[in-house]
Amino acid sequence: MASALKKIRILIFEKERIVGLELKQALELKGFDACQPRSIMNARTLINRNHFDLIISDNTIINSKLIQLINKYTNQTNIPIIYLHTKDSTSFNQRKKYGIVASVAKPYNSKDLVDSIINKFQKII
Repeated sequence: MASALKKIRILIFEKERIVGLELKQALELKGFDACQPRSIMNARTLINRNHFDLIISDNTIINSKLIQLINKYTNQTNIPIIYLHTKDSTSFNQRKKYGIVASVAKPYNSKDLVDSIINKFQKII
C-alpha cells in the first residue's frame, strides 16, 4: 500500500527498544522509511540531516532534552505526532498543543498502528 505513496519518513521514539524495533520493521514492510534513534545525540543528528513526515513518540520517556528536541522540531516543521501513552496517562491533554494528531494507548498492535498511518497518509496525498 505505502509503496504507491512517496517514501514517507517516520521518526520513532519508543522507550521499549524491542517494541520500537517491531514497529520500525512493521513500517518498513509497508514501504515506510522508519528510524529509531539510539540516543538524544543520535536523534539530534537524524533531525538535522533528514526531513521526517511523522513522529511517533512514547510519552513514558521522561527526558526533558528529548521533549525539547521534539517540540523544537515540530514547531519548525509543523510535523504531525502520534502520541503513544499508557492508559492511565494524564499528560496527553497537556501536550495536545504540540501537533499531536492521534493518541494510541499502550500496549498497541503494530499492524493496526501501521494500517492507521497508511490510511492517514493516503488521505493527505
